[in-house]
Amino acid sequence: SDAVIAKVNQAGTALLYCTYLGGDGHDSGHAIAVDSGGNAYVGGQTDSTNFPVLKAFQARKKGLSDAFVVKLNPLGSRLGFSTYLGGDGEDQVESLALGPRGLVYVSGRTESGNFPVKNPYQANLKGTLDAFVVKMQENDPTVAAVTFLLW
Repeated sequence: SDAVIAKVNQAGTALLYCTYLGGDGHDSGHAIAVDSGGNAYVGGQTDSTNFPVLKAFQARKKGLSDAFVVKLNPLGSRLGFSTYLGGDGEDQVESLALGPRGLVYVSGRTESGNFPVKNPYQANLKGTLDAFVVKMQENDPTVAAVTFLLW
């Protein structure tokens, strides 16, 4: 299965674009936000080893399933960036929000003790399942702050 991202007109009467997003495994979208320029930011979960990546914070899948974050242009035809997020367990994005100055905030859940933390508030997994929070720049997702939070 793949994630599906669709854009409809304001009246909800016409499909402006609809696209699949995924690789050869199970891929699902769980969160979406749209910036003032019409770019869509999508987060979810993937089991695919060949999920499309571009300007990635994490270029390869590391575990059973990894979270993903993608920026899609206003026409739905091109990736601005796409990255895996995860460790050796199961990881998935639960929510996504856009902040000022091009910041993208992502939260989700992880079972990975080796989730890729950076500048963390909480550096280690405290339970079998913890939350994570990521802050990244929309134009440079390779520079991110990632932390655990007790779930």
